[in-house]
Amino acid sequence: MSIAGRLRRRSGGRVPGESAEAGIEWRIAKILILFRLLHAGQVGTTLPSLAPSLRHPVLAVMLLVALAGESGWYVHRLASLRQYGGGITAAVELTTAVLALLCAVLLLPPANRDVLATPLLDLTTEQLTAAALSRISPPRLLAGGAAVIGAYITLILTGDPGDLGHVDAIVAVSGYIVIPVLIWRGGQYLRLLAKDLDSAQLDLAATSRTLAHEEERRRFGTELHNYLLHTLDVFFGADLTDPGGGQRVRGLFGLVRERLRNYMETGRFSEPVPFLDMLTRQIAEAEHEGLTVQRVLPELVRLNPPALTPADGQLLESALRAVLINVRAKAGVDSAVLRVTVLGGLAQLTVTDHGRGFPADVLARGPDAWRSLQRHHGDLRRIGGDMTITSRPGMTQVVLSAPKLPAAAPGTAGSAGAGDTA
Repeated sequence: MSIAGRLRRRSGGRVPGESAEAGIEWRIAKILILFRLLHAGQVGTTLPSLAPSLRHPVLAVMLLVALAGESGWYVHRLASLRQYGGGITAAVELTTAVLALLCAVLLLPPANRDVLATPLLDLTTEQLTAAALSRISPPRLLAGGAAVIGAYITLILTGDPGDLGHVDAIVAVSGYIVIPVLIWRGGQYLRLLAKDLDSAQLDLAATSRTLAHEEERRRFGTELHNYLLHTLDVFFGADLTDPGGGQRVRGLFGLVRERLRNYMETGRFSEPVPFLDMLTRQIAEAEHEGLTVQRVLPELVRLNPPALTPADGQLLESALRAVLINVRAKAGVDSAVLRVTVLGGLAQLTVTDHGRGFPADVLARGPDAWRSLQRHHGDLRRIGGDMTITSRPGMTQVVLSAPKLPAAAPGTAGSAGAGDTA
């Protein structure tokens, strides 16, 4: 992959699974890459414009080639190899900075040398910054900085020695001392902060897993209580002399046995949770696309969500997805209400909005039905469910239903009917 491609891929921020320290290193590297390309470009355009006044044109060409090669190597090391530091990087950067300033002594005319060397001074400052961020020890960094300062003073003294007392020269010399120290300390602080952040994230992940296990145990206890209590209520209230009543009790106990066996094999007591997961997933998808969905979930349905077969659940979810897309795109609203009810043996989803209503292509039948909601209507009817649409300017209501599996907990067929609302 090209360097530009890596920059585009990484520009979105931290990648999944990447440590905070690696993320901070990459952000610092992107800044260094941009400054290197900027300063190298300035040097590359300035030196040719000074060609008539350069004393050794061949040396100027060699310097340009050397700086281009070193900059290319440095950018490749950061962007492609992701090697942000080390003695090699610091040694190359500091050596190149010193040699570039010494070459400027031979190339630039004495008059206005400090002005003509400005792009090169910017480049050496960036090279000192790169060395300071390469994790070398402070003594080695200070020694390299002293070598750069020596080369810069040589550049000034071989031109107009009086320039050494000017404010620009004093600022440059002090900057060569202060900047590496500040950059080095700042890099150390950011890396330490990143390590602390990684440690905190690991602690948070461990805490989240613990909370998830606690929630799973709580859910298991609640569901086990509901199923067993309902089964015992039926047992004590059943007429065991009636063959039908005895068969019903036997079936309920068999269902509880299967649920316990399922829990021991899969870690889940029952399978109603995916129904709520489906609602949460589709609400999140809709909100991502700009539609705010208010979910109205009765308490009995929340405690005992209806269970659907995987195939029926997929058809219901697909229909709900299509309805929410059309509410946002066709009805022209940014909010809707999703009400969940259980009516007899059906799980029912009612989506209501107060927009301009669905256009004809959404409600079309016949040859154009593939563009409308009618395909989902047919799918739901085929499994024993239904889809009804009431649409007019000011209000659209779509009711989706699909058959649910028999449940042994209270709050299903008679108790969670249409009158259950939040």
